[in-house]
Amino acid sequence: MHLNSVSWGSILVVKVDGAETYRTNLANLDGGYGVNNEYNLDIPVNLRPGKRLIEIINAGMDWFYLDWVRLERVLPANYAVNWRPSPEAIGLRGAHESLLYVVAPGVSFPASATNVSLPLQAGQSVTLTNWPAGSYYAEWYDPALASRVGCTQATTTNNSLNLPLPAFSEDLAGIVYPPSRLTAVANPADGLLVRLDSETGGLYFIEQSLDLSNWNTLLAITNVQGSTNLAIGAAATNADTFFRARQNR
Repeated sequence: MHLNSVSWGSILVVKVDGAETYRTNLANLDGGYGVNNEYNLDIPVNLRPGKRLIEIINAGMDWFYLDWVRLERVLPANYAVNWRPSPEAIGLRGAHESLLYVVAPGVSFPASATNVSLPLQAGQSVTLTNWPAGSYYAEWYDPALASRVGCTQATTTNNSLNLPLPAFSEDLAGIVYPPSRLTAVANPADGLLVRLDSETGGLYFIEQSLDLSNWNTLLAITNVQGSTNLAIGAAATNADTFFRARQNR
């Protein structure tokens, strides 16, 4: 184990198959509370041959930070039935869209901490419970780079929405929203009034067609509030005209 830093009252304990094999009190060397490499210390613990359950425990009152745990001269192993740890997620639901923050297993970000290269998370998903019925899109971004990394889609089943995640190593930020809706609100003599409901700040084209095959762009808008009314002039409307909202990406 490589010990980086500690706070007050930390006690590092290692158990092997439930039996305590190592214990040490960790003093706060610098009197501070940051992860600043105050120890920079390798702590070895010997293990008996064979298949072992290893537990690393803080038996004290405050934290210690390990940069890594390294196993030497061991055979590779897999979890039973191919189980693997799942990403952790936290979210905030809004009127037009919901926000998600997803963290890969093994990632932590205390003050001033650094991370080794983490394994790629592929084929992972998160499940949102007590979710309204319907289909939903999720746009995913790399928080550090503010770059878009993918879009996934899912449909609610038994009040749960299981969203696939794009491949990532550390964390993801996501915007979850239902498909946009374009609804006729009124049909005045001088045209048509429609309402666009979408994610807040969504970029959309309002398009027109006479045959549902060829489409012309009438408007390009930013749906700042997530719901906005749009007036379409009489010249663009008749009994044989169709309209749609198409996301502008």
